[in-house]
Amino acid sequence: MKVFAFVSEGQEEEKNMLENIQSIIEHAGSTGNLLMTHGFEPVTEAFGIRFYPARRKVIMDGIQYTLTRAQFHLLHLLAAYEGQLVSHSEIIQIITLTESSNYMRNLRKKLCLDSETSRYILKSVKRRGYLLIDRQEMN
Repeated sequence: MKVFAFVSEGQEEEKNMLENIQSIIEHAGSTGNLLMTHGFEPVTEAFGIRFYPARRKVIMDGIQYTLTRAQFHLLHLLAAYEGQLVSHSEIIQIITLTESSNYMRNLRKKLCLDSETSRYILKSVKRRGYLLIDRQEMN
């Protein structure tokens, strides 16, 4: 299933990045759910997070966040794996490995992923990758 169906002309870099994410998601065996079309924008949901790709917005725990392109794609990739490890080799298809810790740190901070009240935790696994954990599924 194509998670992202609409990309405007002139956005080749964005299209290539989305195709990389799509192939990684398919390889992981996660389908993602196409929920609805909001105008011409597909709205997807993965791991309880709603993604609005054209505006790079997400809704987590009822709160809307606007993310950078890299943050959006990283979060979507992590959510698609639904609590499973996303390896560094998969992450570097989106950003370089040297940038990954900075992007992850910024994503953690922006989405409060280390907060006690956050539903999700972004966990680093040394030398292997990252995973997004849903606290509700831990109980």
